[in-house]
Amino acid sequence: MKTKLIEIKMIEPSLNKLMEADLNIKTAYRLSKLLKKVGGELQTLEETRVRLVKKFADNPDAPEGQEIKVKETLVNKFNEEFNVLLNEEIDIPFDPIPLDEIGDGVKLTPIDVIRLGKIIFDKDDDDPEVVEPMVLPDPPGENKAAEEADTTSK
Repeated sequence: MKTKLIEIKMIEPSLNKLMEADLNIKTAYRLSKLLKKVGGELQTLEETRVRLVKKFADNPDAPEGQEIKVKETLVNKFNEEFNVLLNEEIDIPFDPIPLDEIGDGVKLTPIDVIRLGKIIFDKDDDDPEVVEPMVLPDPPGENKAAEEADTTSK
């Protein structure tokens, strides 16, 4: 599955919701393997973001646990470099899962389905063309880190 880091970041809440559902064992196993791969990418992304925050910070050598913040005058430069990183394309080996393997008991919103567009598909869809998922922001309050500039680190 070819995707961008920003898509992985946006998929995370919907994937976590799917992971909490009662799925058949085969589907649960495949999704848990995917979650480990996605988790590794997200961990590397976060470590890189923290290094980037320190690069543009007033106090990059602050003691452990103290907030490090990007200088106000460098926020645009930080955002520019971070957006380049977020648009980096990666390849995660994974075959999409047919929707009928997910089951009817799983509660997903239309936004979840859009976000999971590279992970699940409908075998009965008359138009089998793969639709690239839109990168949608989290609903207010669902992912507080995404709502803030995310220009801080501890």
